[in-house]
Amino acid sequence: MQSFFDDTVLPVIRSSSILKETAPLLDALDSSLSSLSELQSIIVQYIVKVLADECLNHLKSANDIPRLYRRTNRDVPKTASSYVSLAVNVLHDFKRKYVNESRRDERAYEIIHNDCIRNAIDSICLRYQAIANDLLESVRKMEDSLRRLRKVRPDRSIASNLSNLANQPTAQMSDDDKIRLQLHLDMVEFGNQLADRFDGYKGDSNYEALFKLVDEINSQLTNSNQSSNAATIVNE
Repeated sequence: MQSFFDDTVLPVIRSSSILKETAPLLDALDSSLSSLSELQSIIVQYIVKVLADECLNHLKSANDIPRLYRRTNRDVPKTASSYVSLAVNVLHDFKRKYVNESRRDERAYEIIHNDCIRNAIDSICLRYQAIANDLLESVRKMEDSLRRLRKVRPDRSIASNLSNLANQPTAQMSDDDKIRLQLHLDMVEFGNQLADRFDGYKGDSNYEALFKLVDEINSQLTNSNQSSNAATIVNE
């Protein structure tokens, strides 16, 4: 806008002799451009909120993972949950819908469009991290509760049931570890899809914080597996 005024409008004004002093006009233009810039920021923030909220509606499905694995004898998870693709598709559809539309100032529009997507990804990573943290904490509390219950009530029938479960193929991994593993698969797939669809961008520092949870889950699963193997050796 500024270059158009300087290169096209201003020479015409000066040649016409209509205005001898162009400073007031330039001040008015600067003021208008400043107002437009503020409005642009508000619009970007609104678009980011809409995109993030829609993605969050899908990411909240992570809260259903415990219900799928606790006391259901379900197989050990091997693939990511469908909600991951649904969440990332929200952003990808936005990118695909608007990226090819014709604009007078393609470069300026591209910057705004990328800002919307990147800010939305940053926001989503933070909110997904909060969901994952809460889920892992609830799993830990459930484990602690069951552990205390077994200490207080060393019922033979409970021990017998645990022994029977241990002989089943799907019981080689506990329900809580299945929950952790499913969340691990989901978060890794989430990062992979973001990187694949948005030119390698997946939230930078925000996703790094989210991915620390993946390392934490890996550590928990490793420790749990080692404990199970030790218990098996002792029983033998």
